[in-house]
Amino acid sequence: MMDLETIREIQAEETARAARLNKAPVVLFSVDTAVDDVRRAPWLGEYVHPNWRLADYGDFRDAIGLSDYAAFDREPGIWLFIDKSGMGDRSEPALNGEELDELLPRLVERAEELDETIGVGIVEEGQFQIHIALYVRSVGYGVN
Repeated sequence: MMDLETIREIQAEETARAARLNKAPVVLFSVDTAVDDVRRAPWLGEYVHPNWRLADYGDFRDAIGLSDYAAFDREPGIWLFIDKSGMGDRSEPALNGEELDELLPRLVERAEELDETIGVGIVEEGQFQIHIALYVRSVGYGVN
């Protein structure tokens, strides 16, 4: 099992790499493709591409819902706490695959209501869970 110090070191390395390569979040294109899109999420760490910003929790609060306690407000932004082992259960704190499959389309629909483009990127990763941040593309830019 990875200790917190190791997780933080990896996050710092990935943040530096994302900045050096100018990595952008992967776009969640539609309700139908959101689950596949999130599987391609790049490692961003704490780096935020200049054409993107962290999503505001207030804009997506209703789409997330109170029961989705694994999706939480991180000042600033929204992080999704996701089980990556494939063994997660609904009773556990991290979103399992089924819960993620239910949540992502709601987030995409809410983004469409707001006329926003949303994307995701990996912020932090442990041995069994992963944190993914939700981003909104800044107005006036293309996919990146």
